[in-house]
Amino acid sequence: MFKTLKGQTKSWSTKIIIILLALSFAVWGISDVFRTGSSDVVATVGETEIPAAVLGREYSNEMRRIQARYPDFSGEEARELGLPAQILGRLVEQALVVEEAGSKGMVIPDVKLATQIIQDNPGLLENGEFNTVLYERALNRTGKSLEAFESGVRDEMLRKLVIGSIAASGRVPIIMSDLMEKYTQGRRDAVIIKINNNKNSEEISDASIADYYEKNAESYKSPEYREIVLLQLTKDSVRDEIDLSDEDLFEEYEYRASEFEVPERRNVTQIISNDEIMIKKLAELIKEGKSFAEITKIATQQGAMVTEFPNLMNGSLPKAAEVAVLDTPVGGVSVPVKTPFGWHLFSVNEFKPEGLVPFKEIKEDLRSEVFAELATDTLYGLSATIEDTLAGGGSLEDAANSVALSILELGPISRYGKYKIDNPISVKINPSEDILRTAFSTALGETSDLIEVGEDGYFLLRVVSIEESEVRPFADVRDKVIEDIKDNLKAEINLVLAEELKQKIKSGVSITEAVRGSDYKIELIKGLSRSEPNADYGITTEVIEKLFSVKANSKEPIISFVNSHQAVLVPTKEYQAHLDDPESLRRASVLSIGKSREIDVEILYRFGLQTQHNIEVNGSTFEKLFSSP
Repeated sequence: MFKTLKGQTKSWSTKIIIILLALSFAVWGISDVFRTGSSDVVATVGETEIPAAVLGREYSNEMRRIQARYPDFSGEEARELGLPAQILGRLVEQALVVEEAGSKGMVIPDVKLATQIIQDNPGLLENGEFNTVLYERALNRTGKSLEAFESGVRDEMLRKLVIGSIAASGRVPIIMSDLMEKYTQGRRDAVIIKINNNKNSEEISDASIADYYEKNAESYKSPEYREIVLLQLTKDSVRDEIDLSDEDLFEEYEYRASEFEVPERRNVTQIISNDEIMIKKLAELIKEGKSFAEITKIATQQGAMVTEFPNLMNGSLPKAAEVAVLDTPVGGVSVPVKTPFGWHLFSVNEFKPEGLVPFKEIKEDLRSEVFAELATDTLYGLSATIEDTLAGGGSLEDAANSVALSILELGPISRYGKYKIDNPISVKINPSEDILRTAFSTALGETSDLIEVGEDGYFLLRVVSIEESEVRPFADVRDKVIEDIKDNLKAEINLVLAEELKQKIKSGVSITEAVRGSDYKIELIKGLSRSEPNADYGITTEVIEKLFSVKANSKEPIISFVNSHQAVLVPTKEYQAHLDDPESLRRASVLSIGKSREIDVEILYRFGLQTQHNIEVNGSTFEKLFSSP
């Protein structure tokens, strides 16, 4: 279906631009860059405006991408890392290029815009003609208006035109690529000695424990907890209101029939090898009466590759191979055929004519799609009813009654989503980041605005009670304090032992002699690369940097943490990685360096645009979006 436009590249160059922009904006304290006000525009670049809604949407999308990999990543952590400012920097950087294009009189004609949209979304064509109904349906699914979508496509085309016009050129010297490869292909072997201090620490006095608690009281604070009442409008909450019969779905299926058309296909088994003699001999065995199943076993034993293509469509194979398949009847085996990939034999097992995907195969997928569309419309109507109720002075409970939905009582809960006391409801309800952020930015007794959370629906909440964060009583955390003291003492002793071991090895004592009498764990790790940390051994980027900062034969050990253990690492051997195809790698390196040069020019150009166009950021709007108590 309809594809949304891709954003700017997420390469290291973009990250540098974001850092540069963040530095130049000085987000939390430059008054002459940030303007106060209550506008819905969070920033302006020349005449180009960046609406707060756009920044909010980009932030939500970025949080979803991060939380897909790191579910526990919270909005508080995002704010501490400066994620909102980084996203704003990215939007400003994009707006700078668009503004520059406009100032130079560059425009995208409607004809070129239409051509680009069709090129990116060929599914909008029906019998060679643009289908406006499909276009509108696709836009509805993205949640964007026609103007917003086409403006985004136009801006993206302008950005490509501007950036493409300043792309760097020039041949990369071979000596540069060779030096780069020599550097990147360097390898090292190292001995890892993990310090293992299992001696019992001395008795810790009550006075020492109490003193440590007093000095580190902030470490033993309880989180702030809040109780809330929550009204959620989700797709599940309106599921019983939407009745979709098979007849309804079949009507939709017929209406969208063009989406479900499939070309003719074949179920094909392929044997491929670079050994011409073997493939031709297998063909002879077929003529002699052996089955294709028998010769696939022979082919596999002789190193050939057997591949299944259950739905092979025309145009999927090299021309010569495709001709051979088309000329072979169902149940037959093709003649041996050569392509740039090697020698092939094909068995055509089944022919599937062109037509529509059967209704029963896509009925449930269609049900999900249609339900999502109807649920979105239904939720929008319910949200309007709730807003009318609130505008008339109604309470959260009144709003719930107006749409016949139940209210949830949640909490006490922390800003990170952890309940103080588990209960049956808390097991089922895992508040989203949007709900938690709103709960902890709403005053006690206040009701929040009705908040839309993209495809997830809407919610409304009221803060019922607040349990302030406070230092836990000493008696409650005494055991934890003792544990922390012991861990610190152990870490200090391990560091001293590691330093002693380092000095022994550095003075010329062999590793075997230096560890005699200890129970330290020793491991040899081979082939460490400058650019590839080894997670299995706990070799991080920081450890790699330390290891490659000393000469391999200098007997210069380093001290670092490896898998949470204090360790001494001794580089033992330095060499170059074996390259199977050095010439191919050289060519790839030349291309990579050339691309990096282009990126460097682009970075300087984008950064230079800041001096050409006025940039203003509305500080109050920005802080309102990402405020945190």
